[in-house]
Amino acid sequence: MPHHGRIGHLLEQDFALPDVTTTYAATNVASAAGDDTFGSWTELVADVGTGQRLIWVDIQVRSTSEFSCEVEIGEGAAASETVIATTSFYHYSGAGANTGRHYMWRAITDSARLSARVRDQGGGAINFRINVGYI
Repeated sequence: MPHHGRIGHLLEQDFALPDVTTTYAATNVASAAGDDTFGSWTELVADVGTGQRLIWVDIQVRSTSEFSCEVEIGEGAAASETVIATTSFYHYSGAGANTGRHYMWRAITDSARLSARVRDQGGGAINFRINVGYI
């Protein structure tokens, strides 16, 4: 079969790839005021539907401080979240607002509520913007 056009079009044609659902324009998630302590769970999606897979997490940090941080994605009712994915990274001093996409492939329970929480070593509560993509 000749390969004409964009690769994405060919992949979609050959594999019937589904549309990606996102939580654009992201959700504010705050870390705790103390170092290495997770902030509260913050809802990203109330109900993902059925047969979904988490494929990526976008994390934006608006800070000029330098620190390590960790983001957990959980599913389940409020106050009963279970972690299904974790990612961590280092935010460099002077970077200001930067965004990183963290790829992962995790099954999501049908009709699950997705939430996120963050911890860092920034010396105070820091706001993160988190967006997930799932298919």
